[in-house]
Amino acid sequence: MKSLVALAFSCLLFFAYSCGNKASDGRSNFESVATGNADLKVGGLYVSKNKNGEYGVTKILALEKKVVHVRMYTDKFDTKPTKLNSKNLSMMIGHAPMAREGFLNSNAELVAIEKVSEDELEGYNYFIKASSPK
Repeated sequence: MKSLVALAFSCLLFFAYSCGNKASDGRSNFESVATGNADLKVGGLYVSKNKNGEYGVTKILALEKKVVHVRMYTDKFDTKPTKLNSKNLSMMIGHAPMAREGFLNSNAELVAIEKVSEDELEGYNYFIKASSPK
């Protein structure tokens, strides 16, 4: 429960940070954006190892210059999965903006790329609408 509260607090901080932080390079938020040696992919299913040695799954929904918009899943794996399909996973958080640097520091590894559906973008679209200047 503590980790869920910490995650929610982190998401709020990232939300506050990313308001008004739109891609300034002319690219769509839905394109891959390279940063240093990390080429993140929209629709990418990434796995990262937690402190218990289990692998968790995150899907990139959209990218901005400094923000990665992700969907997180509850599923945990004892060994690194080599094939994933988000339709077979249980969603934990539908949309969470994360600082790009934080995502990159998680050492997440790309396992698969799939299309991002309009349903998956519902939370992202609310976020964009809420963070747009009025």
